[in-house]
Amino acid sequence: AEDVEPIDKTETSLTIEVPLSLVYSDEFNITGVLIDEDENALENETIYLYVGSTSVDTATTNSSGEVSFTRTPVTMGTHTFKLVYEGTLDYKGSESSSVTREIGKETSVISCTAPSSAYIDGAFMITGSLVTNDDEAINGKTIKVYENDTVIASGTTGTNGAYSISVGIISTGSHSLSISFDGDNYYTNSSSNKTVTVSSPSVSLASSKSVLSYADSESAT
Repeated sequence: AEDVEPIDKTETSLTIEVPLSLVYSDEFNITGVLIDEDENALENETIYLYVGSTSVDTATTNSSGEVSFTRTPVTMGTHTFKLVYEGTLDYKGSESSSVTREIGKETSVISCTAPSSAYIDGAFMITGSLVTNDDEAINGKTIKVYENDTVIASGTTGTNGAYSISVGIISTGSHSLSISFDGDNYYTNSSSNKTVTVSSPSVSLASSKSVLSYADSESAT
């Protein structure tokens, strides 16, 4: 039998683009372009997305050879992304370069309203909200009121990220307070500083009686 000469497959090239900044819980797009050795776009070809050594998704190239994947990070840390084209009877497979990105914490932003002055004989309220830098509410997080390094009051954010904290009696004078979210595994810490001057309320004494003379039949206290 005569030997059958193998058919040469056409070379292909696959590129990848990954955003530079990735944040936990935020969607992002990974894109790529598949072309042949003559720089012709390859349409309707299956591309695999790998995170590390695991294939996590597939998509098909469009008429321009472009492919896109929408992802939402579910774990933080360092991740490596790569696109793979396995080839066909006519085209050789190819891989993009590997791109490594650090997926970081979501940035938290705390707002705060507090009175500039208060009396020592009663509590005062501190209110505000905790949101992301995209203005999305951060719920169920503990907000602490610090004076120096001591926590003097605390509260929890509600479904809209709002909080309301009652601060009890503290000594008279000027108090520098830090209203803080200490951060956690998914959100950065943030704080807002307020100064509250606490004073004693002024007291006056009035009498409803007047002593007119020693002969007055009623005494006055």
